[in-house]
Amino acid sequence: MRFRLSSQNTITRMPSPRLAARRSSPCTLASPHIAGTTREARLNIATLAARQLLDVLDGKPPERLLNPRAWPAFAKRFERAFGFAPSAGPG
Repeated sequence: MRFRLSSQNTITRMPSPRLAARRSSPCTLASPHIAGTTREARLNIATLAARQLLDVLDGKPPERLLNPRAWPAFAKRFERAFGFAPSAGPG
């Protein structure tokens, strides 16, 4: 029996056209990329998420805001919910 191995990391288009044919093969085994799931990595991710949540609850934009254009709409909802306006936002 022969094995062929293919290792794929993050790709922008999922599924990649190149891999689409392989996905349908009964000989294909796909597994998630888990290299970053060490105890230390999980702790770091949880700490970062908690810090960003605390920042948002204090009315500050999170350090790693993925969509800065969404901040103005969020700020309006925040003010209605908490009674004070958050900071001007990122940038």
